[in-house]
Amino acid sequence: MNFPTTPSSQLKQEDTSIPGVEELTRQIKTLLESQFTEVVVRGEVSGYKVSGSGHAYFDCKEGNAKLSCVIWRGTRSRLQMMGLEPREGQEIILGGNIQLYAPHGSYQLVVESVKTSGTGALFEQLEQLKLKLRQEGLFDSNRKRALPVYPMTIGVITSSSGAALHDITSTLETRWPLAKVFFAPSRVQGDGAANELIQALRYLQSYPEIEVLILGRGGGSIQDLWEFNNEALAREIAACQIPVISAVGHETDTSISDLVADARAATPTQAAVLATPHIDDVRQYVEDHTLTIQFLLSQKLENSQTRVKQLSESYALRVLTNKLEMYAARLNGYQTQLDLQQARFETLSRHVEAKKESLKDLVQKLLLRHKEKLTQLQIQLTNANPDTPLEKGYVRVMQDQVWIRRKANYKVSQEVRLIWKDGEITSKNT
Repeated sequence: MNFPTTPSSQLKQEDTSIPGVEELTRQIKTLLESQFTEVVVRGEVSGYKVSGSGHAYFDCKEGNAKLSCVIWRGTRSRLQMMGLEPREGQEIILGGNIQLYAPHGSYQLVVESVKTSGTGALFEQLEQLKLKLRQEGLFDSNRKRALPVYPMTIGVITSSSGAALHDITSTLETRWPLAKVFFAPSRVQGDGAANELIQALRYLQSYPEIEVLILGRGGGSIQDLWEFNNEALAREIAACQIPVISAVGHETDTSISDLVADARAATPTQAAVLATPHIDDVRQYVEDHTLTIQFLLSQKLENSQTRVKQLSESYALRVLTNKLEMYAARLNGYQTQLDLQQARFETLSRHVEAKKESLKDLVQKLLLRHKEKLTQLQIQLTNANPDTPLEKGYVRVMQDQVWIRRKANYKVSQEVRLIWKDGEITSKNT
């Protein structure tokens, strides 16, 4: 293809009328920045980054279009104080001015104001709830409990149809097959899922043998994970009597369940790893300590044997041996005397035993005599017992706590109490 050529003399004449890149850029900059002031635009935050100088850079996206944005450090500080700093994936409404950056020939929105929109309102509610729970101390590290080192019983709360359950159980089977797993199924997304998670937490707490709980699900959108930002669920986790690992499968955002739980795992698999030791590590630990103990015992035994040999050859041991022999001779003399005393003691024992038998016979006779006397007294007491006539069918008449034994003492107008063997009644005379 042939292009028409322009004589150099003609080109020189036209140079002054053709703007250079810098001039054209300046004209575009003037046009843009004068026409697009106090711009308001809605979109989704993407690629939010903060530079070392404190300025924030990101794109505001909608469909196939995107707008480069910048928030200068001072404006960003003001937005942070208001709790309005943009978040990744958040739908927001931006206000500001269009600015063209000449060195790159590109334009951007210099953000002056931010408002939440759509999902952004949810984020604002979430931040308010986080602030509330943080002020109550639910996120404090000093209230969180350490996980058990060797848990033998583990509770798992997740969906029965999701991959999270398989990831957790397969990891536990590989790492720590000694553990017993209690599973409480629950929905993990959608309206009402938080209530099911709460009921599952309460159910597993009824098993005192459970040492740690794993609560969570696999990854998903922020809407899928939203039930794990439920206030009632957060309070239930905080009040749980068993240490809880929150394993909501997402990396970029932290749910309220993550913040209030005793420990947080990015994925269900990581939760199983966090909850248990690896059985191979435990075996290696036991083996290492066994070898160490064997070595120390062997060294101790060797040192003791050497010490015993040294002592057996020492002058002090020979002196001690002589003294022991002398004491042994004295002990033999004492033993002879003891044998004589023992013989005398046995003679006395036989004499005492004979006296004991004689005394025993005397006591038995006295007991028999007193037993007969006691029997006679019991018969007399029975005959004298005022309740004995009741056994024979008689009735006792009582008025005003007094036993009426004679007709003359009976008061016709007064309440009467009649007592039989098997009960009593109170009657009023009319």
